[in-house]
Amino acid sequence: MEQVEQAVTTVNNIFTTYDLPLDALGATALALIYGQPLAAYNQEFGGYVGLSVLETNKLRITQKPSDATNTTVVRPNTDTVYALAVMDLTSQDLVLTIPPMQSDRFYLFSLYDPYGDNFASLGSVNASKPGEYLITPSLGSGAGGLMDSGDCPSYMGCVTSPTFEGTLLIRVELKRNATEDLDVISDFLNQVQLKSINSRTTSYAPLTPSQLELLSPDGNTRALQLTARLFARNPPETSAFRYVIEPILQAAGINIDTADYVQPANVDLTEAGTMYGKALLSWLGNSSDVAPLNNGWTVVAPSISGTFENGMDLVSRAAIATAGYLQNEPSQAVYPMAPERTYTLQEGEAYILTFVGGKPPILPIGFWSLTIYNAQGFLIANPQGTYALGDRSNLTYPDGSLIYPSGNNDKDSLPVDSRPFQLLVQSSDIQPPQNWTSNWLPSPADGSEFELTLRFFGPTSELVYDLAGAYQYPTFQKVSALRS
Repeated sequence: MEQVEQAVTTVNNIFTTYDLPLDALGATALALIYGQPLAAYNQEFGGYVGLSVLETNKLRITQKPSDATNTTVVRPNTDTVYALAVMDLTSQDLVLTIPPMQSDRFYLFSLYDPYGDNFASLGSVNASKPGEYLITPSLGSGAGGLMDSGDCPSYMGCVTSPTFEGTLLIRVELKRNATEDLDVISDFLNQVQLKSINSRTTSYAPLTPSQLELLSPDGNTRALQLTARLFARNPPETSAFRYVIEPILQAAGINIDTADYVQPANVDLTEAGTMYGKALLSWLGNSSDVAPLNNGWTVVAPSISGTFENGMDLVSRAAIATAGYLQNEPSQAVYPMAPERTYTLQEGEAYILTFVGGKPPILPIGFWSLTIYNAQGFLIANPQGTYALGDRSNLTYPDGSLIYPSGNNDKDSLPVDSRPFQLLVQSSDIQPPQNWTSNWLPSPADGSEFELTLRFFGPTSELVYDLAGAYQYPTFQKVSALRS
């Protein structure tokens, strides 16, 4: 009874906080909040066409880091090489084999449900041992997670998934974008195995491309269609929340039994979409879940970073799915948000970012980067082929000395060097002086809007939990462009 009351309170709070009417229109807006992450899920593997090629429970390995030609996943990072599998546990369990990896290279096996909840992580930060890991659905018993080998003695560990479907995303650090480094990563990823085991019969059919076919080109309709088609196999983590959310989805025109969506006659989808958008903006501007850092930077609170209170924090997970689907739990990565969502530079202008706190305090195995995207969240083509700067970019101090003399990963000398350094964000068609070239992040030559995303992989506890601001984040100064 207590779980049901909590679920009812959660839903009532969403209607009240975001001023949604208690009718089919309000139910549709809430259904969009609930189901929008499924649109990101569908997009990240290419929907019907992508799944036809990839299939379920098979790894797709990228052979190089993301570049400006990649317009499938928003805000990809260029620091890693990816491998991805769409997991389907409806009729079998999976065994994931992790091969050995050199001790100084960051790697991460992240497991997500379709809503973007990072329910388990394996990799270098956790000191996960190489070997076989069993992946099995919780079958309605609640949240997923990682159990040690004592719970499954035949394996290095067991992972339970809260849903039948999900994503396995592998990230392996790219130290230098050179052939020999890519060969090391390729060799590692080619040894990763994902195989089926323990066949079983359930009342649900496996995921097939046809279930993702003939989706509407309208984003709101598509999210509702995907909710109708995928909800039954991927319900809320608690039965109490399912009991509460199902009638709301039905009022929005979603028939869970037939997996169909029919727009209610009295509902304006554009108006419902506007309500959804206002809810996300309100959350971003007012939520206590967005914590202030310093110098205008903010961060999603660790308590909901990559996880969403047993699937009941609907607005947070919708906002994060929109801004950066498949966020990691904070022990693995931290994503501070810049003071402004977007930036622009007029002709002849530039930004200087001063890292007043010096080197970011990350673990010896970790790395960091600042990446530039266009307003749609995609990498920006530029003649320099530079999309990000970080600890592997040959950055220099103002006196010309290298910030990371070994090139990368010289982070195990504590305390971390706190000398300030600067990065230049300037149009790709204005060449800066030679002493700035290694610290130059090219911005759009046409003066269009851009975004800046800071990432810390393998953060120290100082970055994760000391939100009062022990580490001083970069300041922004708009200046005249620096010319050679």
